[in-house]
Amino acid sequence: MIVFTCGGTGGHIAPAITLAQELPVDYLFIGGNRLEKKMLQGFPFVEIDSSAKNPVLILKGIFQSIRLLRIHHPTAVFSTGGYVSFPVSVAAILLRIPLLILEENSIPGRVTRWLAPFAALIFCAYPAHKLPAHKTVLSGNPVPRMALVPSLKRSRLLVMGGSQGASKLNELVLSALPLLTVLELDIIWLTGEKNYATITQKLLAYHHSGSSYSYDGLQIDIYPFYDPVTELLPSVKLCISRAGAMSISELTAAHVPTLYVPFPFAADNHQYYNALHVTTLNAGRLCVEADLTPVVLQNTLAEMMDQYAVYEKGLNAMNQESAVEVILKELAKRDLL
Repeated sequence: MIVFTCGGTGGHIAPAITLAQELPVDYLFIGGNRLEKKMLQGFPFVEIDSSAKNPVLILKGIFQSIRLLRIHHPTAVFSTGGYVSFPVSVAAILLRIPLLILEENSIPGRVTRWLAPFAALIFCAYPAHKLPAHKTVLSGNPVPRMALVPSLKRSRLLVMGGSQGASKLNELVLSALPLLTVLELDIIWLTGEKNYATITQKLLAYHHSGSSYSYDGLQIDIYPFYDPVTELLPSVKLCISRAGAMSISELTAAHVPTLYVPFPFAADNHQYYNALHVTTLNAGRLCVEADLTPVVLQNTLAEMMDQYAVYEKGLNAMNQESAVEVILKELAKRDLL
């Protein structure tokens, strides 16, 4: 058995779910009372007390985790992030159970930095920064398998700003619509819950039916979110996206050339460095939000269409081996499966 610990955001929880479903052994999730409790319904899951700052709850979580690990005797504990993973990981260290870590971002979070010296193995989505090289494996982020059929790549542009949406990105695309018509790309627009009403209200003057709008010959399908977005990606030609770790992993796995616009206030500016790695490999373009105008947006997307073969080559190179395959091989090599 392998125990996974994760929580707080989908970016920590989703890769753990993907990896667990590919394991040839039993697994158990240990988490807190946040998003993980909802996302892990239907999976073997045990809740513990947790806190980012309260030392009493952290200590209580450690003792709860020690008890659970003694009951289940896992061959390894796999932390994919979130503050709830700290007490479980500490329990694994105290019980001398191999600790595995997945760092999804280009800049390691605090929990990863604290635990790295005690980990048996650290899997990274990007080249490691501030992590011990001798125990680090560049794997990428685990994402669900996608059935990629090149003939299904339609002339569609996907716009997404993450689960919470991105107000400035949404407003920029709205302002750029008159220019984007020349690209002849229909648009699928995931606004995020907070921005959905604002954006749709501004398009009411145009012919629409349900969530579909007609704008000067373009079809625009607008949703607050699309779950799971991996079902949508194989039919997308280009994308405009924030540069969250899992968004990048899903887009690259689906071979979608993407214009990445990092959230400028992300911790340690990690979204910028996430995107920088991918775009250096010619798998997309990077533009900081402050430099992006409607004209720049239109010109950049037009250039990406003209150079499409370059991005396809870069994406093919990035997809030689999936993250799941890399991780499972390393675990098998260490007799942890």
